Amino acid sequence: MSAKAEATDQDLTAIGTNDAPRAGLPSPVSWASCRRHLIDNWNPGQHFAILAPTETGKTVFASQGLLPMWSHSITIDPKGDDNLDWARRLGAKVLPRYPKRNVGEAWGEDPYPDRHYWINPPLSTQYDALGDAMSKVWHGSTKGRGWVVYVDEVKMISDPPHKHGLGMESHIIRYLRYGRGRGITFIGGTQSPRFVTGDLYDQPRWHAIGYTSDRRTIDRYGEISGFDMSVARDVIPNLGEHEFWVLGPHRYSVVTSYPLNERRKTLRRRR
Repeated sequence: MSAKAEATDQDLTAIGTNDAPRAGLPSPVSWASCRRHLIDNWNPGQHFAILAPTETGKTVFASQGLLPMWSHSITIDPKGDDNLDWARRLGAKVLPRYPKRNVGEAWGEDPYPDRHYWINPPLSTQYDALGDAMSKVWHGSTKGRGWVVYVDEVKMISDPPHKHGLGMESHIIRYLRYGRGRGITFIGGTQSPRFVTGDLYDQPRWHAIGYTSDRRTIDRYGEISGFDMSVARDVIPNLGEHEFWVLGPHRYSVVTSYPLNERRKTLRRRR
C-alpha cells in the first residue's frame, strides 16, 4: 500500500478553531487538525470526492493537501499547463509527452516507485494518453499495493465528445466501483457535481464540499450521498472562501480551509 506520512503540523497554525459550533454548523478547524485525522483514518482503497465550483481551490486541496500524505500517486490532468505550478510544488514528475517518452520507470521492474507523477498531454493526444495511463495503472496495481489516482476534473474526462469531453466515463466508473479491490485510492474533483456519474457520490468514503448557493446542487449532494439535507442547506451556502466541508466515515464532519490558505495567513502574521 502507499506509505502514509506522519501526522505533523508542517508549520501550519490553527486558525478559526472554536470548540463551540457556529449557529449549529460544524466548527472550523485548522488544516493541520484535519490532516492528522485523515492520516489516522483514511485507508488505501477509500475514495475521496472533491465537489466544488471553479476557483474554490479543488486542485490545491488535492495536490498540496491530500496527495502529499501518500508516497506515490498519478494525477490525470486534462487542463494542459494550467496546473503545472501545483505539480512542481508537489514535487511531481511532469509527463507532457506520455506515453511516448520518459515514463519507463513508472512501470519498470518496480511498478510502485515512491514518487508522484503528473500526466498532462496536449489536447490532440489526451484521449490516447490518459486512457493508456488509466489502463496501465489499473492492470499494474495489485491488492494492497495500488496507486493513488487523482483526476483533476472528472467531467472533462467522462463527458462524451459532443459535450466537449473525452468520453472516458467507463474508466471513472471502473475505478470508483472496483478500484478498492485492487488497492487503488481514487481522488476525483469536479466543478459540475450535478452532471457527473452518481458513483462519484456514493462510492467515496470521504467528501470535501466547497461553497455553492445553487439549491439544486446542494439537493443533489443530499439525495445521492445521504447527507442530512437540512444540515447541507445550512452549511454549504455559508462556507467561506477556500473553505471545505469535509465529511468522512464514523460521523466525522468539519469545516477546514485549504492548506495554502492557512499558510498564507500564517506568513502574513509573521511579517
